Amino acid sequence: QEWNTEADPFKGDAVNAYNDGPLEDGSQMGPFYELESVSPAAFLSPGESMEHFHHVYHFTGNENELDKITRQLLGISIAEINGVFNPK
Repeated sequence: QEWNTEADPFKGDAVNAYNDGPLEDGSQMGPFYELESVSPAAFLSPGESMEHFHHVYHFTGNENELDKITRQLLGISIAEINGVFNPK
């Protein structure tokens, strides 16, 4: 899966998971962790259609409240996530 209109439309991932990290110049867009769903590619004949529903959820709050969410949805703690982004 890449942002390239010339690439083979049937080659790629149905789901991507990645995190942002330091770039070569030391800058970064994040830190963030992203799960991304991708609509399946399909050759459609005239008059045909296809639907793909995608939901994005952004959670903000203090670490204690976010910890409850990450433990329930991801099975890990905020401390574990912070350890990945801020290794000591």
